[in-house]
Amino acid sequence: LHSFPTRRSSDLSTVQSFLISHEKCPEVISSMVAAGLERVGFGVDGATEEVYRKTKKAQQTPTTCVEAIRTARETYGLTPETLMVFGHVGVDTEETLRAACSFTKWAMESFGSVPRPHVAKSVIPGNEGWRQDSSLQLRQRLLEHPNLFQILDFTATPTPLTHPDDRFRDAVTQSFLNICELPGAVTQYVLPEWPCDDGQELERVRAFNKGRYDL
Repeated sequence: LHSFPTRRSSDLSTVQSFLISHEKCPEVISSMVAAGLERVGFGVDGATEEVYRKTKKAQQTPTTCVEAIRTARETYGLTPETLMVFGHVGVDTEETLRAACSFTKWAMESFGSVPRPHVAKSVIPGNEGWRQDSSLQLRQRLLEHPNLFQILDFTATPTPLTHPDDRFRDAVTQSFLNICELPGAVTQYVLPEWPCDDGQELERVRAFNKGRYDL
């Protein structure tokens, strides 16, 4: 855990590290709360054990996610946030997307956990997906057209470059927007500045995005 000792401060934590801290040294979390910590965001990133395993979070389960959120709220009086990064290509399915939406809504209703959804982008500069041979064409297109890097923003809705399958892309988009529309959700989604022949449409997208990027 890492925090800022100021009023109305917030923090990010993995589910596992928070639960270990709670078990081994709860006084540390209590002291952080006394110093001004008010919110803690948990990287939930899915709602099924299969998704956690495929995204290399095998130590995480839906049960541990619930336990971390519940403990933050009931033991320490913190406002939890559900950081839901989902829509992983080759990992998520329409069923797991529904599970992620349901979990986020349930956590909000049960523990006041603030929804903070993001769209998973498998190809990000420096990550494993970026280095894969299968990403060569995408890398080349991004490097030839640097403005396209905007579509990799985790708050941007999917595009054919990030989510090639039409049906899956539509399902991810709808699930993402559904969570964004939950009461109290804090993600301000943006539209992808996707190249098209219609200059007016691109200007409309840019006007929509202005001032909406997460700080």
